[in-house]
Amino acid sequence: MLEILYEDENLLVVNKPAQLATHPSGVYEDNSLFDKLKEKYTTLHLINRLDFDTSGIILCAKNKQTAAKLNKLMFEKKIQKKYKAIVFGELKKEITVNKPIAERRGTNIKWKMKIVRKNSRDARECITFFKPLQTVEKKGEKYTLVECTPLTGRQHQIRVHLSYLKHPIVGDKIYIRDRVFKYYTTHDHKLNTECLEIIKTSRMLLHSYYLKFSLDNDERIITCDMPEDFRNFLS
Repeated sequence: MLEILYEDENLLVVNKPAQLATHPSGVYEDNSLFDKLKEKYTTLHLINRLDFDTSGIILCAKNKQTAAKLNKLMFEKKIQKKYKAIVFGELKKEITVNKPIAERRGTNIKWKMKIVRKNSRDARECITFFKPLQTVEKKGEKYTLVECTPLTGRQHQIRVHLSYLKHPIVGDKIYIRDRVFKYYTTHDHKLNTECLEIIKTSRMLLHSYYLKFSLDNDERIITCDMPEDFRNFLS
């Protein structure tokens, strides 16, 4: 059962589980959040998306009129999003990363991104604010629970910027080590014991927990509790 965070005649907000695609495509053609929702809702427009491994808030419109309004808010950057992530190491202070990103050429997954110079041909402005919330130590290694606020809407921007800070997200199969990425993409999206020892958990610990926007002069704030695997890792 999908957790419904909010619902009215125009809106539906759900908590997407980790390791579920947002939209049907490729190997997830018949197994996505959209497929599950359309079993109950005949007309539904998904406004935002989350990566396969990322859990948390998905905003949906129940009609074209509401979808148009929300898409306009998204385009104008008037929907505020916040995430929580568990990262390697101790992030000691708040920091804003303002580093443009672009597609990383020559990889066997076209959407792997990297930081580039501002004057690079494919550079796209990318800004993320990070705030450390809690640091824990497990088996001699430190990890930090971080609040992540993307100020731009670029693909993988939180993941790329945290990797740039040398604090990659626990469980990230793409941006922790190149050899994990290579194994994962050449073995049908599976991991061996060595890979799991490096990234520490089979799913990336990134969760969309906060959404704020105004629709028809009515401010909405939607929140979503941290999932159980986050709490277990921090305990």
